[in-house]
Amino acid sequence: MVVPMPGTPSYRKLEGEGRILTRDWSQYDGKQHCVYQPARMSPEELVAGTEWAARRFYSWGSIARRLRESRCGLWWNLPRNLGYKFALDQFGRVGWNPARASAPRHRFSKNSVPVPM
Repeated sequence: MVVPMPGTPSYRKLEGEGRILTRDWSQYDGKQHCVYQPARMSPEELVAGTEWAARRFYSWGSIARRLRESRCGLWWNLPRNLGYKFALDQFGRVGWNPARASAPRHRFSKNSVPVPM
């Protein structure tokens, strides 16, 4: 998820288009908060899709596949991958696959529509 930091081209572009939603720096984390209005989806859909992708990337099968193919070795990759996986497990589960028509749209605003990927 893009985090438009002040002074960057992305911030100036979004600010110029009136799409910055907050200047509360505690929400500029790139994980649980979307601080701008995306062009083709709601901020809630972007957060949910980002979480869904992260959970897929840090699933047990994905971690095992990366460890088998890694050139860095277990000592570097295992703690890092497990750390991210366990950190994700600390958050409430709100993610869903935005490419699926059966995505749970009831959690978001009435005008939210999943964007096909």
